[in-house]
Parts: sequence; structure tokens; C-alpha cells
Amino acid sequence: MAVGEESVMGESGGGSQRAEGGEYLATVQAMRDTHLVRLPTVLLEILAAESPPTVLRLLKAITLRRTKANQSSGPGHTSGEATVALVGVGSALGGHDLRHVTEGLAAALGHVGVRRARVLDSSFAAQEVPHSTSVSKVQSAFGDLALAQWLEQQQKMHQVLLYLTDDDVTSSWTRRCVRQSDIVVVVADIGQSPADSSEDVGKVVEILSGSCACVELLLLHRGGWGIPRSG
Repeated sequence: MAVGEESVMGESGGGSQRAEGGEYLATVQAMRDTHLVRLPTVLLEILAAESPPTVLRLLKAITLRRTKANQSSGPGHTSGEATVALVGVGSALGGHDLRHVTEGLAAALGHVGVRRARVLDSSFAAQEVPHSTSVSKVQSAFGDLALAQWLEQQQKMHQVLLYLTDDDVTSSWTRRCVRQSDIVVVVADIGQSPADSSEDVGKVVEILSGSCACVELLLLHRGGWGIPRSG
């Protein structure tokens, strides 16, 4: 599959082929939580009749997008920020250990010149965006939008965002962290029995099935365990 064009965070993208009577020429794949706007031809005709300025702005946006695409010699540019989700598996790896690993990674990044690294967890997100976890469908819809916008702001403000997932690997926060991340690091304790982590591993595999993120495995070695040698 060839990548014809990429859009970075904050940009809009789409196609106008159907509005012009043609067929789709490409498939758009969202790498982050994305707001989708469907504009049927009938609605476009109504807007043209009742609100010409709105259609004019829309046409200008489409023209600008096409001009930018034509000027690009290859896939679009990428932003300088990175997002990483750390997901713990196994009963022997509690939230405390995962937090320790995540905060340690943030500190290590600081030693190599990354001055704007931040750890985000569900508690901090809920504090900053209170309605994001509302039980009301209406409030949660607005809260979901507010949370997406807040996470976008955080990514713009920091070079690296480290998402600390919940102990429950199937929680809505964990799933969002995976969707928002360029890299997903699966963290496990090398000393735990495979039986203790098999259930979590299966759940993580299911969550990652729809992700385009790069997946890495991090094995924690505690005292008394030898470091594996290559060869």
C-alpha cells in the first residue's frame, strides 16, 4: 500500500471526488482520534443556495489542500513530537511498578536532551477534563471532545508524551492511550509465570489489532535474574 499524503495534528483532510461525481481514489486512515464530517451532495447544494459564503470557505479550504498536496514531493511532513503508551501485563506488574518505569523513562529522556517530556495518567486527565468520564451520554460526548482537544494541546506543548495506562488493560483510558500513541511499549516482569500474564497479553493483542503504532516489548529484570545474552 502506497502512502500518497500525510496530515499532521491539527490539519484537515478528505476527499471531494464523490461531490464531483467521481469515485474514491484513496482510503483515509486515522492514526489518532479524529472528527469525521460527512457532507452529502444534497447538503452541499442546499448550502450553496442558502449560504454561499460557507460554500466559498469550503472551496477555498479544498483548493488550499490540493495545492499543498501538489507541491509535496512525497509523504507529508511530520511533527517533532512523539507519543508513547506504556501498557503493563501480568498480575505481578501493578500500577506502582508501571508508574516507576514510566517516570524513570521520562527522567532518562531528560538526561539525553529531551526537556519537555511529560507523564499523563487517567487521574490527571480526569482532573483537567472533569466531564471526560461522565456517565451521561451527552456530557460524555462533549467531554470526549474536550479530552481529545486537551491531549492535542499537551502534545503541542511537549516533545514527548508518556501515557501511563490503567491496571485494567481494557479500560477506556488505556484504549485511548494506545490510539493516541506513535509507540506502544508492552511492559512485563521477566520473573512472572506466563500463566499470570496470558490473559492480559490476549487483551493487549486485541487492543493493538486496530493500531498503527510501533509495538515494543520491555522486560523488567529484578535482582537475582541474569541479563539474557545474544548468541
